[in-house]
Amino acid sequence: MNHSIKLITVILLIIASLNNSFAQNTDPVQPTIYQTINLGYPVYIFDAPDLGLYVGYNLHSPVSERIAAEGQLSFSFSRFDRDDNLFSHDGGEILSGNALAGARFYFAKSDKNIRPYINFLAGYNYIKDTEFSDSVLITRTHHRLGISASAYIQINNRFNIGGGYESIGDLVLKVGYIF
Repeated sequence: MNHSIKLITVILLIIASLNNSFAQNTDPVQPTIYQTINLGYPVYIFDAPDLGLYVGYNLHSPVSERIAAEGQLSFSFSRFDRDDNLFSHDGGEILSGNALAGARFYFAKSDKNIRPYINFLAGYNYIKDTEFSDSVLITRTHHRLGISASAYIQINNRFNIGGGYESIGDLVLKVGYIF
């Protein structure tokens, strides 16, 4: 089994076991951990993909009224057609995966229906980049520091709308559901 797949499997198992232990909270009204599924579209700084998809799974747990600890597993896929982009990518695909942790900072208290917030996350990033160079298809893989810095608006403690800078130099426009 590939080393990256092993690492992602271990991280998913840890998150699942943490989620199960916190799910036994005795107060059914206020869970300790919230989960969010985000869907989005990646827009790169110099290129726009012809096909792009971002999927993220975030866990966050309030530490105080305006601060929460947060973890994120996310995957992004982008496909570029040949000769369609102005600067950097001349056709091919980018697949990126993140396992990140950090904090989110709310600008409004938890009793508000609209809560803007920002988050800063860091951790592991895997990239597989397939690109044409002249007429040759080149595949590169990278293991490096992953980051995410995002700004959101949380609506009625159920929905997120926002965008953020992700590890491979793209802006991801996101919508999410909190459960």
